[in-house]
Amino acid sequence: MILIVGCGIFDNDLSLFKTISIIMTKFKRGQIVNFHTPFPEENPDARYLILEVRKDKKRSRALVQSIGTKLHFASTHVYLLEDLEINEGLTRSLKRYVERIEHGKLSEVEFYEAMEISILS
Repeated sequence: MILIVGCGIFDNDLSLFKTISIIMTKFKRGQIVNFHTPFPEENPDARYLILEVRKDKKRSRALVQSIGTKLHFASTHVYLLEDLEINEGLTRSLKRYVERIEHGKLSEVEFYEAMEISILS
């Protein structure tokens, strides 16, 4: 982690500081994210799975897939990383479930049932 103290370039330009903070956050493929401040017309409970992270100096983005929807197909979107936050709890749960499936301790059906419960609650 980088600590910036008394640096003149960041005193008046909070957007640059915010951009550096976002880049420092470890967005990775396979994490579950949501909007940190959704617009009123957006579902605040919407969750997304990161498929790809596209790093850029000015406008880093993530290709995400909607999860927890009742649709037969999942839509994909590209959002700015500064608009997203990592849902640590669901990401940890997903990682544990995948590890259990790989070691034969959990069937895929049980996994999907458990994920549906955790996403909807």
